[in-house]
Amino acid sequence: MKQIQRRAFTLIELLVVIAIIAILAAILFPVFAQAREKARQTSCLSNMKQILTGSLMYTQDYDERLMPSWLCLDGSDVAGGGNGNGCSNAKGDQWIWTIFIQPYTKNKQVLLCPSAKDGWGDGWPDTTGGSYGMNHDNVGWGNSIKLATVNKPASFIYFQEVAGAWDNGWQKGYDEFVADPDNPSAIKGRLPAGYIFRSPAQYNGGAAGWCDAAVPLAQHSGQCNTGYLDGHAKSVKLSSTWIKQGADWNTYWNTSQYNANAN
Repeated sequence: MKQIQRRAFTLIELLVVIAIIAILAAILFPVFAQAREKARQTSCLSNMKQILTGSLMYTQDYDERLMPSWLCLDGSDVAGGGNGNGCSNAKGDQWIWTIFIQPYTKNKQVLLCPSAKDGWGDGWPDTTGGSYGMNHDNVGWGNSIKLATVNKPASFIYFQEVAGAWDNGWQKGYDEFVADPDNPSAIKGRLPAGYIFRSPAQYNGGAAGWCDAAVPLAQHSGQCNTGYLDGHAKSVKLSSTWIKQGADWNTYWNTSQYNANAN
């Protein structure tokens, strides 16, 4: 009986196969990573939409006043108060919008973007916000503005993803952000921090360039999920919405999407 001879792979053939597999992996892994990030971005955008819906429900329940970024429980709204939070009482009693919105969303997970790094402390996101910040300076705190006073609700930015920028000091963190707003790694630290972001008016307007709050974060392939006052949400390039250093301030601010009274 004739014996069947089996031919084994040579070393060269094995190396060629391994090389082909390695090349395919190098090509496909970044694609898989991008697909996962796109899925996280979509989930994050869904969170933003739920936050917007909850905030607009709040507005209808409170005589069409926008949800405030924070509120002093003692009824005071004295900026620079005794507790450092802008409230006059020394205890620091303060509620923020992430608490106000809970009766409408009934879900704290909507405050956390899947792409965000781990947050801050045991109370997070109740006491220090989450992955999303409110346009603090143009919405207000305490007795916030009325919906009817906003000139262009469809283009007025209400919420954005935010990150802390204070690993190297507030001013340096803001400078890093302005220099390259579409690059999330330009913001040292990048932790989701704070429940507000300050409008460009606080940085580039007459008050000079300082920063005491989180800044918007373009963590989804160079884009930032953004919520508008009319209830729609989309991803934007921050370089298209935020003034760059050296730009003419007055010309910019009159049409800025962060300005509730923009023309």
